[in-house]
Amino acid sequence: MEVINNATFDEFETILKRLIEQFKDKEYSKNTDLIFDQINSFHERKKVIENDERAIKSHTRPLRLGFVGGFSTGKSSMINSLLGEEVLEVKLEPATAQITELSYGEKFEIIEVTKDEDYFYYEDLSLAEYQKRSTIRANKNKNLSHYIIKHPSKNLSRFTIVDTPGFFSTSTQDDELTKEWVKTLDLLIWIFDGDKGATKSDYDKLKRLGGNTKVIGVINKIDLKSPSVREKIRNEILKEQSFADVLFYSSKKVLEEYAKNKSFNHTLGNITSLIKDCVNSSEHFEIINVNSEIIFKTSAIAKPFSLELLKKTSYTEYYDVLIHKINNIRDNEINQILNKKLIIEHDHFRNSIKDKLLEYQNFFNGEVNICTKKIKETAILLEQSESIYNDLAKDLKRKIGDNFNVFYTSFSDNLGDFLFRKHIDTGFFLDDFYIRMIDVDHDEVKGKLYELISSRFHYFLKCSFDIYAKVINESVYKNFSSIDDIRNDEHHIIFTVVDGLIDSSVDAIFGYHCNFVDYKTENFFADRSFHKKNIRLLVPNGLFFNLIITVLIDNLCDAKHIYYLPLLKKEINELESKKNNSVETLEMIEKLIRKIN
Repeated sequence: MEVINNATFDEFETILKRLIEQFKDKEYSKNTDLIFDQINSFHERKKVIENDERAIKSHTRPLRLGFVGGFSTGKSSMINSLLGEEVLEVKLEPATAQITELSYGEKFEIIEVTKDEDYFYYEDLSLAEYQKRSTIRANKNKNLSHYIIKHPSKNLSRFTIVDTPGFFSTSTQDDELTKEWVKTLDLLIWIFDGDKGATKSDYDKLKRLGGNTKVIGVINKIDLKSPSVREKIRNEILKEQSFADVLFYSSKKVLEEYAKNKSFNHTLGNITSLIKDCVNSSEHFEIINVNSEIIFKTSAIAKPFSLELLKKTSYTEYYDVLIHKINNIRDNEINQILNKKLIIEHDHFRNSIKDKLLEYQNFFNGEVNICTKKIKETAILLEQSESIYNDLAKDLKRKIGDNFNVFYTSFSDNLGDFLFRKHIDTGFFLDDFYIRMIDVDHDEVKGKLYELISSRFHYFLKCSFDIYAKVINESVYKNFSSIDDIRNDEHHIIFTVVDGLIDSSVDAIFGYHCNFVDYKTENFFADRSFHKKNIRLLVPNGLFFNLIITVLIDNLCDAKHIYYLPLLKKEINELESKKNNSVETLEMIEKLIRKIN
């Protein structure tokens, strides 16, 4: 039965991996980890199903047999009787506090299994330490999962035993733990105390258990009751119709028979060893049978052995019936049990995959819608890019132009005031007024002139940069301006040209000074205004303004063509690719959903 075959699972895994591709960004790292966990989880579940399928075909899987019993029903004693020795602790109070799984092993060993998140850890224990830890109800180790006991009992080669805390303690945690483990069982042995019989509490707990696990009732301590009472208890339990069968048992008597067998075999082994020694040494020996005692006699010794004849009792027959019943289920019903479980597991597995596919279908539909919306928005930006650029360039020219008019008016006034001064020639009766140009031929004056023009030009340049930065930072190009690079590059051409304009302005003013002669003026302010206009013609204000506008508009153009437009086109291509990938994944999901429905 391959409801979810390898090809189908591979398709599902491909979808999960495509989902991981959608979460490449760091902000989605938790989503990626979650999907990896889901892949691992589905792989583990698939592995369990495949193992069960192989077990059905090969008939090699041991029956998983669980024991549930109330206080003093003799649950631990019964398990010990099936092993042939006292491994589990038997106390006069509820003993089992943890899950113990007993399976076949060549040598006896006990392992404590703890779990930390997704990892299991294993620690070897001695029998004494196990008996101490497994019966402590408030075990301090909160990460404890269960215990594993490996034992060379031949019974464990046919079935694995799970010892549970059961449903009879005051702990709801014990109840939930037992419920979870019962789901893993093929057969549940529900133990009743032969001295007390079944109670309403037993039946209520059995009904609450639910599930498909087959249940057999076993009436323990049957040696305390007469045959008629035994049958009455059995019939009462069978009336409930919750049990596949109800059997009799006596753990105490079976363990006693084991002890007798062990003593008999030990004695027989000693006698056999003495016989072999005598045979090997060619020594004469004699065996004398006196009632229930055997005397082994040689020329040197006469050694007595007590050797009671072993008789098969009804209690050993109960043991044989229980083992026969378990083996019969193992041989004849295990595949039916496994097939039922496998169908359920396949259904769960298929439904889990379908649920995830539907979840991912919603996700990828959302991705398609998001991509479609973003593609449309980005395409609109692409269409509007030319008008956006033109509006920005126009706005930039206007703002810098307005600022330049204010700047240049102030600059020319200050420069005129610096260059042209009023000179008063004091007469006896009247004063004569002259207009005089400052001596720019003097090094100190020439230096001040240069400093005045340079400081004002560079100040306006800085203001223009600030205006440009504000304009571009409020636009779609805010991440693509290289204005800061221009500001910080002292070798940029704009600074070289501005310095050249400053030098030419100083030289032009120096030439004006060479041709200027002080003269008497009737109206100083009118004459100075005339010379200011002339000086304005000497300073290349138009070149200065156009230089700044050209450099900044070029930078704006670069932001548009080198960065902004290619980025929009790249974003559209990436969104188209992501959308196509999501559409392709959706087609895969829809196809897979149809396949597993």
